[in-house]
Amino acid sequence: MNIDQLILKYQQKNRHDMRSVSVDDLLEIHGVDYKKVKGFNTLSEENKSLFKSFIVQFYNAQGMRGKLTLVPENIAYVNERYWGSTVLNADGTSSWNIIKEEHRTIDTEGNELSVIFSKLNEKHDSTVTNIIERQNYYIRFDYKIYDRPAWLHIEQDISWW
Repeated sequence: MNIDQLILKYQQKNRHDMRSVSVDDLLEIHGVDYKKVKGFNTLSEENKSLFKSFIVQFYNAQGMRGKLTLVPENIAYVNERYWGSTVLNADGTSSWNIIKEEHRTIDTEGNELSVIFSKLNEKHDSTVTNIIERQNYYIRFDYKIYDRPAWLHIEQDISWW
């Protein structure tokens, strides 16, 4: 499909602003079924609903060329864990010294599905004893745009980074 054909599809749906209003528009205009994105079935009902709203907003945030090349690849709920310690700097401020970091996809029961990222800081001070674990959860969306892989954190249907 080229840009003129895409514009025509929007116009045929009476979407002259070139914006989708629903996941039905995404399916009819772009051929994207959000329920068939890999990983969708591992999400909680709340996160499925968030992804449904997000995917429409995300397409609408793209220009026409971006919309033409955008291919959703994966959606996952991720447990991001850090191990580290607070270090006192010479100027009296403190900073968080990460010793190890892991990002793992999990299902609705909290079961690990896969390791996305794991890194050990080889340069950390091995004598540190006050190691603290911190964790966070986020929704990760992997996609291709302009034939390049990309991913982002979804915070809300209109907020991602």
